[in-house]
Order: sequence, then C-alpha cells, then structure tokens
Amino acid sequence: MEISIARRKSDLVISIVQDNNDKTVMISDANEALLSLLFYTSSELKGRPFFDILEQKDRDRILEHLEYEEYGIDIESILTRLRELSLKSKHGANIPVKIKIFPSSSASSREKRYQILAREYGCIDHLADFRRSCDHFEYSINDTLRIMDSQSTEAEIVLLSRFCKQYRQNCVVGFIQLSDSSRTSMLQVIEILKKSIRSTDQIGAIGRVIVVFIIGCEPQIADRPMSRIISKVRQFDKGATLKYFNLLEHPVLNIKDDLVNRSKIYASSM
Repeated sequence: MEISIARRKSDLVISIVQDNNDKTVMISDANEALLSLLFYTSSELKGRPFFDILEQKDRDRILEHLEYEEYGIDIESILTRLRELSLKSKHGANIPVKIKIFPSSSASSREKRYQILAREYGCIDHLADFRRSCDHFEYSINDTLRIMDSQSTEAEIVLLSRFCKQYRQNCVVGFIQLSDSSRTSMLQVIEILKKSIRSTDQIGAIGRVIVVFIIGCEPQIADRPMSRIISKVRQFDKGATLKYFNLLEHPVLNIKDDLVNRSKIYASSM
C-alpha cells in the first residue's frame, strides 16, 4: 500500500481506482484494520468492485451521480459530500463509518486513484444521532456552578438510559456527596472533576449532589475511572463519598422512583 493516511491503529484505509475507460471503481488495496473488520483477506478484496462492500442505499446514492468523464462528477466529489457510508462485511453485516477521501497518484486523467480513511461510529457518534432523533429540550445551566442544573441533570439520566437501552451502549453515572457542600467547595470540586474526565463526559448536579456521566464505560472497568475521580476529590474533601451504577444494566426511566431505588440497591460505593 502507498504511504498510509492512517493515524490510529483502528483507522480503516482502502485504496480505490476510478477507471473512466472501463467505467469501474475498483479496490486496489486495504489495510489490516479494514480487512479484519470486514472479514476479508487481502486477495479477496484486491481487484474487487468498490461497490461490492457498500450497503445498497449508499451504492445507489453514489451510482446516481457518478460520471466517468474527465471533468465529470467523480467518486471523490460524491464521497466528500456524503461523509458517511455503511460498509458491508463478508457476512452481510452493515457497519456505519465516517469517511474522508484523499487523492493519490494517478497514472492518467482517465484513471483516478484515491485513498479513503474511515472510522467506525463510536458511542459518542451514536449518542449524537440519538439526541438529534429525540424531542429534547435545551439544557439549562446552574448559574452558580456553571454545570447542568437539577432539572437538566435528571433529564440527562433518563435520556442516557433510553440511549443505552436502544443502542446497547454503556454509561456509568456517579453521585458525589461532599462533606462540605458549600458553594465554594462545590465549585472547587467541579474544577477538579473537569480536569479528571474526558471532554465527552459530563457533569451535572441534583441539589447538592454532583453527578458525573462517564459515557461508553464498560461496567467491568467502571471502578477505574470512579476510583481516580474520588481520589482526586478526596485530596480536597477527605469525607467525600461516591456511589455509581451502569445505566445499561439499571436504567432510570422514572426519575422519582428509579433513581432512588437504583442508588440504594445497585450502586457501588467508594
């Protein structure tokens, strides 16, 4: 393969050739990550039509606009606009990916070569899609703490519970109770938390309880981020406690009843 455009081990890269004489778009190479994902060997993909590994609706969208002319609408123009595709594995599974396409060295104007960089949809991508599909009110912020207020935090717990159930994704929600829940102490702990979690995680509050959402966290390793979080908090407040549970395993669909029950019955404590 030519110099790869992959930057991460999980990046999927496929090289294609649009031949305007033969009116074809063929696969010339693919990296190991893509071969593994689609359950193909290199020899099975090389020389195969690119459209063979696309879901039918994406294939139709591309073929509807593709022109095999020197100055026509080529595959690069179409994929640049689409940005997303569903790849089809050897066993027929559809795998949604985000894509970017880059021109490569071409033998002539009639033969155009490209490399496609694809990345699988992750938990955060699915969550963004889920939010767009929901009738969800705009979040309101606690003016003092500058995080989600009680109403928004409760709504987020319910929304994430529904998301976890629909997409079979994990989200750990943690409840931090400080021994000193004054405004000053809460503000300082919130600043500590912002430096201790990922940009995709969230912080809210229900009353004087600080709520942390660790999105995409598997239940078997939840103790790791939670231990790190509470150890950071206890450097400031030695009497702070933390309870947490997984929203996929124990969804909260009724905030008044479910949240109390899950906090009492299912939560792990630190």
